Amino acid sequence: MQPKILPTQQLNQRLHKLKAATDDNQRNYCHDCELLLFLSEIRDHQKHNLTRCIQAQQLDYPATILKPLTRNKTNAQYLFSDKTCDFFINLLSQLKVDYVICIGLPRMHEIIRSRFDTDNEDRIQSILLDIDHRYAQFYPGINYCRYNMFNNYFFDGETGQQIYLSFMRKQENKNGIVLIDPPFGGLLQVIRDSLMKLLQLSSKNEIPTILIFPYFLEHQVNQNWKGFNMLDYKVDYDNHPVYKNRNHSNIRASKRQSPVRLFTDIEPSKIILPKEEGYRFCQECNLYVARENIHCYKCNKCPSKDGRTYVHCDKCSICVKPGRIHCNVCKMCLPKDHDCAISSKEGSGCFLCGQCDHKHRQCPTRAVHRPR
Repeated sequence: MQPKILPTQQLNQRLHKLKAATDDNQRNYCHDCELLLFLSEIRDHQKHNLTRCIQAQQLDYPATILKPLTRNKTNAQYLFSDKTCDFFINLLSQLKVDYVICIGLPRMHEIIRSRFDTDNEDRIQSILLDIDHRYAQFYPGINYCRYNMFNNYFFDGETGQQIYLSFMRKQENKNGIVLIDPPFGGLLQVIRDSLMKLLQLSSKNEIPTILIFPYFLEHQVNQNWKGFNMLDYKVDYDNHPVYKNRNHSNIRASKRQSPVRLFTDIEPSKIILPKEEGYRFCQECNLYVARENIHCYKCNKCPSKDGRTYVHCDKCSICVKPGRIHCNVCKMCLPKDHDCAISSKEGSGCFLCGQCDHKHRQCPTRAVHRPR
């Protein structure tokens, strides 16, 4: 249940008083009520889950105080690792970006604000558009809007829109970038439409964009975000149960690497991936790739997507994942222990019409079989 959010002016006053307090005991946070509290307000929250004695500088880093939302797949929060944040900070400097629109990246927003003096107009500016209402207490009316990326909805109505428009007016004739980290189960077409409406609201037709999304959903990006290319950079998270930060020096020993990648409409050759993490520049492809992504001169590209070195199959005329062999019965490369009967009947064809020359997504009879 969400708390009743105070008006922006009152939130501003409370935040300034909390920051000015000389005693850390004055700064507290109730995770049950999702509220910043003064010491005098603790009495009604004694049995709640509290974080006590918050340091003043922590108020500039809400991610160090708030617990990431993990209630469901549509509203779960996974925060970038320090390594990934450092990569983005360096990238923004390399691209000579003046401002950033962070959609669903609260930790990235706070780090940009802390690394770059936001009071200096010559430094990188950032605005956070996020559905998490808790950030209103840390950024009251200051470069934060509670926002739904699926329907371009500002929860505070015109007040939220004016915060966004005021930020964008200050960035006129400057170089900007959009960073967007959507739920992986979200509809990309809907998010794309919302982004277009958001930019049109500020009289912008296009702004270079980086979408953070898994490589195994690349086909969805290609269908809905035309002109976007996937880069090899592996995005790590601090609190993801599987895709946690891994030491790059021991990456070969890691059986499972993060499948999350960057998709962007920026010229790939302009995005320099860190050599210290094992990335290198491929002259033939004119972009940075992972060290295990070896260029195939038969395919004329660096084919790896999942962090392993692919091998070329002359019969299939494509590069395939290691460990797969060409099966003359199934007429494709499959794992060694596959069942030809299952593969030929189910794995390589369409379960709707039974034909083997396409998958169910491309089936011409799909509309007939679609449930109503």
